[in-house]
Amino acid sequence: MEGLADQRRNEFYEEPPPITRDRAETAIASSSADEAGHALISVALHERDPTWAENFCLRGLQDPREEVLAAAITGLGHFARLHRKVSPKVIQALGEFHGDAVVGGLVEDALDDIKIFAGVPH
Repeated sequence: MEGLADQRRNEFYEEPPPITRDRAETAIASSSADEAGHALISVALHERDPTWAENFCLRGLQDPREEVLAAAITGLGHFARLHRKVSPKVIQALGEFHGDAVVGGLVEDALDDIKIFAGVPH
């Protein structure tokens, strides 16, 4: 059986365009996991305020939908790559999913990005 991480790797990647904060807030609160996930990735890649972007992605880690959780984890990896920093609360929050059967691989990828690009060991 193919896991969520495998499914996401096999999908064709299309970078989401920038969105407004209001649109991001609406998307993450929507019933569409796909819309919420795209909002998380878009914010991680395009939001100019790093504090707001990081906090938005951290909120995504609290979502019960696997697709949204996966996007939040991936978004935090992108965030580290682009901003070259993360707050300690990101490491702590990602650590809560370390070894998770569904998203553990994505967490490892994000932590590796944080180590490489932000210089924060895990």
